[in-house]
Formats: sequence, structure tokens, C-alpha cells
Amino acid sequence: MNSTIPRYYEIAVDFASKISSGEYSIGEKVYVRTVLATRYGTSPETARRAMCVLADLGIVEATKGSGVVVLSVSKAEEFVRRHLGSLDLLQMKVDMQEQLLKQSEELRALSDQMDKLMEKAQRFRTAAPLSPYLITVPVGSPLAGKTLAEARFWQNTGATLVAVRRSEDLILSPGPHIAFMENDMLYYIGAEECVGRVDQLVHEG
Repeated sequence: MNSTIPRYYEIAVDFASKISSGEYSIGEKVYVRTVLATRYGTSPETARRAMCVLADLGIVEATKGSGVVVLSVSKAEEFVRRHLGSLDLLQMKVDMQEQLLKQSEELRALSDQMDKLMEKAQRFRTAAPLSPYLITVPVGSPLAGKTLAEARFWQNTGATLVAVRRSEDLILSPGPHIAFMENDMLYYIGAEECVGRVDQLVHEG
């Protein structure tokens, strides 16, 4: 039986189940000290407390000579049913606590992974603060045909153009007279806020 339930209550439930199964019949007398204490391997006081529980419910009646007389099978059955229902609720509570604990552990693990990811990202940003951004000049871009100087690339965006990939050619450190072409891939560096400005220049002019 459940170890969280007092021993005397376990004995009360077990004795009531024996009444329900017909092992003890109505009117039968059972001695607490010599029979129940011995049968359950407990002290006479623990056995007596168990019978007090059943007596309060009208399942047995205490008699002289430290014995009890069985009074009701139906009440014994009801007591056992209530006990089993309580055990079901207790088990549900335990299951829910285990699920909450598992979810808490999973959330903690996810948080640890997120912290590690952010730490790695910060280390990468520190190690490579000038990692270039990339954008492609789309077909129909107002930037196409303009030189770097005409587009006022740095003045309008705050970004520095470091390379242009055109087909198979990679043009490093392009000068102010390089003219942009459709499908050029532009590599530039700068603060994060320059990304939106470069995008606007490439798409809107």
C-alpha cells in the first residue's frame, strides 16, 4: 500500500475490503489484540486505532474484551471505494507534479542552450566585428548604372562597400568610379542600423 498513508489507516482499508469480499460476515466478532495485531504484524494500539476508524463509519462496533463486531458490508464497500478514489486523485497529483518537474527541467535546459548560443554569437561578433553584409542589386534597381560616387553610398547609408561580385569576378575595394550593374552582389560593412538604409538605397534609390 501507499507508504504515505498511516499504517492504522492501511489496516482499516484492508479489513474493510475483507468484509466486502465476505471473509468476515455481519455479526462476526474479531479480537483486536490477539487476532488483528498479530495478523497485521503491528502493535495492539495501531490495530485499535484502525478499528476506531471503522467504528466511526458504522462498519464495526467495539465490544468488551478488545474486540469488534462486523456491522455493515455496504458501508465497508463504500469506504473502500472512497479510499480507492482518493488514491486515484493522489496518483493524478503525483503524475501532474512529475510532468511539471519534467517541463521545468526541459525549460531550464532550453534556457541553458539559449544562453550558450547567445554567448557563442557574442564571441563571434567580438572576434569578427567587421563581418560583411551582403545584398544583390535586383533587376530594375535605381542603383543600376550609377557609380559608387554618384550613389553617395557611404553618405546615404553609413556603410562601406568592400567588394562586388559580378558573375565570376570578385572586385575588391571598388573605387568611386565603379558603376553598379543589375545582379551585382554587394559586400559591405557597418553598424547594424545601416542594413535598412542599404536596402532602401538598392531598391528605392
